Amino acid sequence: MNQRTILTATWLAAAIEQLSGFALRRAEAIQNEVGFGFRSSPTAPATFADLRRERRACQCSGLPLRVSNRHNDSAILAPEINVAYRFWHDCTHIRLNENFTRMGEVLVGQEQLRQLEADGHVAGSLPWRLLFAETVGQTECVHRIGRFPIDQRRFTIEYLELGLPTAIRNEAERQHRKAIGVIAKSPLATVVASETAEVVPFPQSSWGYQLGGDAA
Repeated sequence: MNQRTILTATWLAAAIEQLSGFALRRAEAIQNEVGFGFRSSPTAPATFADLRRERRACQCSGLPLRVSNRHNDSAILAPEINVAYRFWHDCTHIRLNENFTRMGEVLVGQEQLRQLEADGHVAGSLPWRLLFAETVGQTECVHRIGRFPIDQRRFTIEYLELGLPTAIRNEAERQHRKAIGVIAKSPLATVVASETAEVVPFPQSSWGYQLGGDAA
């Protein structure tokens, strides 16, 4: 059984502010590098091939890249900041030429975490763990239960307090209850993630992406 981490509202707010500021700075730097901006859209590219095509079109036209705002309200970051974060994430996919498969998402997440570390946030710090939840944590959730978290903020907080295997198991229970129309908490007969479940080793999303189906 994992020991529960004590997470105060003050610590969480400070970490969110730090990650938000870094995501905004990265988005601004990328816009200066590539020569185009971004805009929030419910019809953003859903596959890596579509994302590459849109990137090429934006480079030619100077028009902003569409970034998904789907399921934005449940994210741990504020909606407008989360779109900037997703722009950074999408552009990292393009720069690394990594698709939306599980491994592609993990490699993109590793690179974003590396950039955060280079900014002075050590591995394991609260801002680092927030970014881990947004990238690798959500990717592992999809890998284990087949769907992104319903409530991204709740999933992230449970990961911070209880660890990734427990957060995934709790998410599986919520999605199971939702599927059968049960409101009250009830145990899930088949545990899809255990306390000893394998997670991706380290030294993604509910965004509308087709994770795992785009190996182009």
